[in-house]
This record gives sequence, structure tokens and C-alpha cells, in this order.
Amino acid sequence: IWLKKFNYLSPNHLFLSFESDAYLSRVFTKRLCDHIGNCMDHYKMYPKYTEMGYSPKQFLKNGLKEKCSILEIKTLRFDSSKKIRPTMVDYFIGYTIAINADHVNNDYTQHNQLLEKLNPELFQIVNQFWNDWISFDIENIDPIYNSDFDLYENFISNMEGWAENGHNI
Repeated sequence: IWLKKFNYLSPNHLFLSFESDAYLSRVFTKRLCDHIGNCMDHYKMYPKYTEMGYSPKQFLKNGLKEKCSILEIKTLRFDSSKKIRPTMVDYFIGYTIAINADHVNNDYTQHNQLLEKLNPELFQIVNQFWNDWISFDIENIDPIYNSDFDLYENFISNMEGWAENGHNI
């Protein structure tokens, strides 16, 4: 309820923006976009949750567990021709966002190293989007001076550029 009052864009904007792109529409599935939105919301609401006196351990069901495993990352297949199946990119983005959104101080050093090694450019794009979200002030949204529209549009543009650089099928 607290988050809804700020009226920021949802990741549904990503889903709709990529809907007509033959490759990226298969990457940014409704499931992935909902996952991104869920992580974004949780990241912004966690400080409020603890400020209200609730236990960090009870923030999420299974909240203390690692958000993805090394084994899950190792199953991602990015072949040497740079042609990457959309499903693999979907999971790559989902894992990267989940790791960044984790409210517990799990050590993801090895996870991040593996993800970055798989595709440094994609890793940088997703992390830049996440870092922009971290610094975005949802409590002071202004359509001209502080809008999340630019945050999403930069991510969309970066993903389109990445896909056009030969990473798609």
C-alpha cells in the first residue's frame, strides 16, 4: 500500500516495450517482468518494513536463502558465437536482479564473477539498471525532474543495443 501511493512505472513497461521485438519479447517474458517488479518493490520497501519494527527474518518466505545457486548459473549456456537463446538471457537477468535485491548479506562474489564472465556487457547493463533503481527516489517523483521513465528507457535502449550487437538469434 505504501509503495502504490508513489505511482512509479512498473516493469510491465518493459514487457510492453519489448512486445513487438522478435528476440527481446522472448527474453522479457511476463514472468521475468513480474520478477523484476517484485524485486524492485521489495528493495524499496525493506527499509520501511524494518523501520516499522518487523523482523528482517520474516520479510520474505525463505528470505534467508540464497537467491540463486552457483549451479543454476553454471547451467546457463552462452555459446561462443554470441548467439544466446532468449531463455538463457531471461534467467541471466532474473538471477542478476535477484542477487542485487537480496536483503540478506549473502556473499554473491562468486555468483557475480560467473555472471560477468558469461557476458560482461549484459552484466553491466543489468547492474546499471539496478544501480539506477537503487538511487531513484520513489518518494519524490516528478514527471519532469525525477521520473523513472528515463530509468526504464535507458535500460530498454541498452538492451536493444546489446541485442543488435549480434547477441540474438
